[in-house]
Amino acid sequence: MQFNPLVISYERLLEIFWSGIEPTHQKRGQYANIIFYHNDEQKRQAEESKQRLEERLKKKTFVDVLPYKHFFPAEDYHQKYSLQQSRELMRVLHNVYPNFADLVKSTAAARLNAFQAGYLSQPKLRAELSRLDLPKPALDHILEVAAGSSTSAAAH
Repeated sequence: MQFNPLVISYERLLEIFWSGIEPTHQKRGQYANIIFYHNDEQKRQAEESKQRLEERLKKKTFVDVLPYKHFFPAEDYHQKYSLQQSRELMRVLHNVYPNFADLVKSTAAARLNAFQAGYLSQPKLRAELSRLDLPKPALDHILEVAAGSSTSAAAH
């Protein structure tokens, strides 16, 4: 995934970042919360957003603001974690994407992972997947399995 400021602003990414973590809990190593920046303007925005949050919470946050150097993908067992909890969905997707790296990069897997984690409703999932170039039998099977999925939380 690449950041495109014409699609979403860095400020909006920061808002999404803060809403998805517990910033007052300290985590170390590969689980640390970190905001990466590419230039001085992004660094300023990241530091200011962190300061605003700390002032609002009246607590220190355990989030580092660091220059971007290199991206290291997580181990396979972390990739599309919520989706991987459904063996049936993974089996169907494996038929479409035999290579796990291709599955991880696919929009279909991203949408199904969001659905399984409770961040995407069934109607939105259906609409999103219908726009993709999935074989009709696979799409029908995925939607059938997702409809009966007991692991997905109520969508937000």
